[in-house]
Amino acid sequence: RPNVVDIIDVDLRVVRRLLPIVTAIAPRRHRFSLRNLADDFERVITEELDFAREGRMMEEIRANFADEDEVRIPRLYPEVSSERVITMEYVESTKIIDLDELRATGFDPVAIAHDIADAYFKMGIEDGVFHADPHPGNLGVDNRRRIVFYDFGMTGRFTPEMQDSVVNLYLAAIARDTEQMTDVLIDLGVLDSTVDRSAMDQVLELAIENLEGKGISDWRTLMLEVNDILHEFPFRIPPDVMLLIRVGTVSEGVLRQLDPEFDILSAAQEFLMAHGYRERGATMWFEGMRGDATTSARSTVRIPAKLERVLDTVQRGELEVEGLQLQQPLVATGRVLAYALITASWVIGSAILTDVSPLFGAVGWGIALVMTVVFIVALHNARSRE
Repeated sequence: RPNVVDIIDVDLRVVRRLLPIVTAIAPRRHRFSLRNLADDFERVITEELDFAREGRMMEEIRANFADEDEVRIPRLYPEVSSERVITMEYVESTKIIDLDELRATGFDPVAIAHDIADAYFKMGIEDGVFHADPHPGNLGVDNRRRIVFYDFGMTGRFTPEMQDSVVNLYLAAIARDTEQMTDVLIDLGVLDSTVDRSAMDQVLELAIENLEGKGISDWRTLMLEVNDILHEFPFRIPPDVMLLIRVGTVSEGVLRQLDPEFDILSAAQEFLMAHGYRERGATMWFEGMRGDATTSARSTVRIPAKLERVLDTVQRGELEVEGLQLQQPLVATGRVLAYALITASWVIGSAILTDVSPLFGAVGWGIALVMTVVFIVALHNARSRE
């Protein structure tokens, strides 16, 4: 495509000049998203034009699959490649969606679908660098039934933190934990922290059903649902996460052509279990629970002193609510309420601590029992004064 770089450069300049005008008339909630969308588009399209970068990414992915027998990445010839020219090994293959030819060769399309999914799980979860353009023209099967990847102009890279988030997202989806999925999407920068969680739960339920092959038939319907939810919120999908979404939307169509009943979550579960990620997920959950238990315990220990100070203020008649002074008999009622709150706090804290450490849980239950007795005595005294 002659002069394509100059043409794209002109288009990008037009976008940059129009952006201030568009953001000035756009709703305030959308201005942040529009600016980031323009920046991300410029970055991605510029990277696609750089054949030197494409060659480096292809070689890195090829090295990651050096010990894998199910995947083949063409070899790069760097001595005859540059920013404007890329030269690679010629690899013959059968088009990935040519099911008749695949069957005639003796290959099972269902097994091929699972090989493609495992290759992408490895790239995204284990390696952190992935091929991001899995349309049928870029995927083939060679005469040894190896999956052949072509065209590495569109690739993505995850930080270790993003890889962990992707694992947690899959684990949450497998467990159908939509609240955890929302938390992960917020951590990834996909959702704003003010997103309507109840509405997002409905969208994620649709997504899970679709991934399991039991829900809506295509991602376009799902993304329309997501768009309705996100319309009121400023959001930014990081470029590499957007590429991951593209991989999901495009590869879903390819995998379902190979296996109409393909369940991406079941495939993810098999991969995660085979590579020990379920155990790591359980460990991370345990660490999170221990942290929550520690925070709850600290808060519970601080509650009595804080409530005692409030009650002393009430007893002295110094606490005012909208100009009113709280005197007796509210002091006795306040003490009963305070002890009830303290008791409830210890019960909740002890229940959490028991899951983490039975010893600390037993101590907590002992204190909860004492506070229950104090609460009953305080309630009896309050009733006696009445």
